[in-house]
Amino acid sequence: LKAAKTEFLQAAKEEMQMLQVEIQTLMESAIMNEADAASEVQKLKENAEGQLAQAAAQLVQVRKASTWAVEQLSEKLANTKADAVTELQVTKAEVHKELSNVKECAANH
Repeated sequence: LKAAKTEFLQAAKEEMQMLQVEIQTLMESAIMNEADAASEVQKLKENAEGQLAQAAAQLVQVRKASTWAVEQLSEKLANTKADAVTELQVTKAEVHKELSNVKECAANH
């Protein structure tokens, strides 16, 4: 009976040692998985930050280009308006000249 008890205890001890090794392996695997996950999260965070910085830089470029385009259009509009006013003044002067000629011809006849 004592031999059976000793044999049972030895088998239980060996089983416990195997379970301890398995637990240790699982813990190490969990630690490695956690480290891998943390590393992956860090990579994703850095990638997102890089993309955000790139998008911000592109937005700045778009704003600069938009501002430049508005300035160009405003300048062109001002020039066009000035040209139109000048052309109207020239036309008005020509009309007055023709009207004066017509009045002069009418007065002479």
